[in-house]
Amino acid sequence: MTSLSITVMTLNLHEGNQPSESPNSWEKRRDICVSVITSYSPTILCTQQGGRGCYRIWFPSLVSCS
Repeated sequence: MTSLSITVMTLNLHEGNQPSESPNSWEKRRDICVSVITSYSPTILCTQQGGRGCYRIWFPSLVSCS
């Protein structure tokens, strides 16, 4: 019998309209989010509150599908 192991990650991106000087601004959190995602290397990544169609801009190194 063959077993299959998958890893699922959920991440609330909270892209929102934070001022750039805010510690919660996307510009200050983007690299941290990418680092966390790549360190866990999930099989399935679920996100919340990300802008539609922006994943190619935010995470160009993670997007491998069209």
